[in-house]
Order: sequence, then C-alpha cells, then structure tokens
Amino acid sequence: MEQLKVVLDNYLSSRALNSRAFAPSTPEQHAIAVEIPTFFASAVAALGFNLDHYKIEGSYGAGNMSMCPWVGVFDKRITSTAQQGYYIVLLFAEDMKSCCLSLNQGFTSYTQVYAANRIARRKAGETARRALDYIDSPVHAVRGKIDLAASGGLGRGYEDCAILSFRYIASNLPSFQQIIDDLHVLLTAYSKLYEKCGVGLHELMPATESDFQEDANEAARRASEIGTESIETDGPEPVPPAPMPIVGSSPRYKRNPRKSASAFRAAGFKCEVDSSHITFTSRSTSNQYVEAHHLVPMKHQRDSSYSLDVKANIIALCPTCHRLLHYGHAKDKKQILLALFAKRRDALVSKGIDVTFPLLTAMYSGDISDDD
Repeated sequence: MEQLKVVLDNYLSSRALNSRAFAPSTPEQHAIAVEIPTFFASAVAALGFNLDHYKIEGSYGAGNMSMCPWVGVFDKRITSTAQQGYYIVLLFAEDMKSCCLSLNQGFTSYTQVYAANRIARRKAGETARRALDYIDSPVHAVRGKIDLAASGGLGRGYEDCAILSFRYIASNLPSFQQIIDDLHVLLTAYSKLYEKCGVGLHELMPATESDFQEDANEAARRASEIGTESIETDGPEPVPPAPMPIVGSSPRYKRNPRKSASAFRAAGFKCEVDSSHITFTSRSTSNQYVEAHHLVPMKHQRDSSYSLDVKANIIALCPTCHRLLHYGHAKDKKQILLALFAKRRDALVSKGIDVTFPLLTAMYSGDISDDD
C-alpha cells in the first residue's frame, strides 16, 4: 500500500525539519490526515459495516508532531477519541520501520485510574489478554503487546494496550486487499467485544487490592518528590460515578489512590492504630509501608449522600491492623474501631459522613471486602 510507504519513508525527516504539527502540507502528513482515513472509510463501508457508526481520522500530533502518528477507526457508540475506550488504529512505529493495524485501548483512561504509569501499563496488558477470550484471532495476528520501538510513555502505552494486531514491516508492506482482510478481522472482533463487554473493558480486569495498595504507595512517592497533594475541597464531596458492571462479579466504586497517598503522608507513614507498629521500608516510598483503609467501608457508598473516598475517611494502617479489621474477631475489631472513630468523628462530619459508633460497628459485624 503506497500510502504506508510514503509515511514510513518520509515521516522522520519531516519531523526533524519541522517538529510543529500544522495543517497537512507534506505527502506523509496528507497520507495520515486524508488518504489513509479515506481508504479506511471506503473499506468499512465495502465490508458491510454501518459507516455512520464510525468516526475515522488520522493524527500526527497537536502542537508538536507525535512520535507515533496514527489513523483511528472509532465506533462512536464506544468512543470518539484515542484517549478513552477501545478502537481500531493504524499505529506507526517510532523508528518508522513498521506499523501495526491494531485493536487497541485508550491508555489515558488507565492513567486516570492508576497513579503510576507502570501499574497502568500492567493493567492495560492484563485487560487486553482477558479481552482475547471474547474474540477470534487468526494465526498470523499478534495477540497482546506490540512493538512500536517506543521511547515515551504514550507510545509504550499503545504497545501494552494492544489486544489483537497485524504488523507490517517497511521492507515488505501488504497489499490493499491484505489490509482490507485484516481490517475485516478487527472490525468483527471490535463488534463482538462491544456485544459482550459494552463500552468499557477496564472492568474485565478490575484493580485488585494489591494493585490499589501498590498504586497508593507509588502515588505517595510521586507526591513527595514533586511536593504536591491530592486537593480536596472544604465540606462534603459529591458521590463518585456509579460503578460499571463487572463481568463475572459485583460492581464496586473506585477508590482514588492519590487520596490514599495524601492520607499516608498526613499520618507520617505510620500505623494510625499504634505509631510504634513496625513493618518494613517500602521500595516505592522509602518510608514505612502502610496500607489504606476506608473507616466507613466503600461498599456502603450507595447509602451515603456524599463521597466516602475522602482523606477524612481513609486510615493508614500497618498490614496486621488492616487484616484484623477485615478478618479479626468482633471484640478485637471494636477496640480498634473505637479509637479510630474518636480520632476521625469530627472530620467525618465535616465531609457529610454522619455515622454513629453503633452503626459503624454494625458495618463490621460481617465480612467486609478487601477494597474497603
């Protein structure tokens, strides 16, 4: 396909001469912005898919020319942007030695959930592997992670977000028909994923308790390095968005790791039950390792008029005290809860969380989930 060759042969030199992304003025820019999108639109219609459902566009950057330009095919019922949801995209490798036609995911949506890029990339990869269970893949397709020779976070995110892809080498580019055939495979997979999973794939592999605690500690490290805190407004905060349905399990409200990180820092990375409790030095924070626990458990968010994911409700605990509140005997829990409630009662009220001690202990009378 000649348009692929034009981009692969010319993009690096064009970017070196002028790194600014203006209206298409060179052959490779025109190929990305106009010619390849036009080809994809014709192919989508010819393959029998409803073109009205799709937004097709190419990008070589906004402001500066991007390291990995792309042409996306977005099902508008799912997403219309490369930052969110999942979509089909032609991604050009940073070294311009290859490109990939890929069923991919919006990496930005992972960085909005996870404070650490490392964890965001890992969860994106886990989700991609899980999504493969719902679709068919031919033997010549790449399952999961792809190679874009990426040096930056966004390019590496594209690599890890890949679900099913076809890789084309600059020295052996495919014919128009081969690309149409591969696009057909991906469009079919795209439609099947939408039927099975709806608009979001995140909940195929929701954050585990281990993921969350690791991410909260990583967020605390970053906040310490750059001297920032998670900003909270005075007074009660609105209820967070309702959780999306999770395939095979119950939906859960998401917790913000940055807010837990702020609670860690406020506690001086010490257990708030007893500051003399010693754990170990966290490799993320270089401080004592602690874990976040919501005093009023997050599973009760539906019963609250305001957010429970606020610093006033987040306790820093050593792992032993944390496990005790989840799995200990009622009499042992009650002693700790009484001390923590006395410390946080006024702060909870200021956030609209008006809970009595008898009600709090009742919340702990049965099992509580790990993500509370």
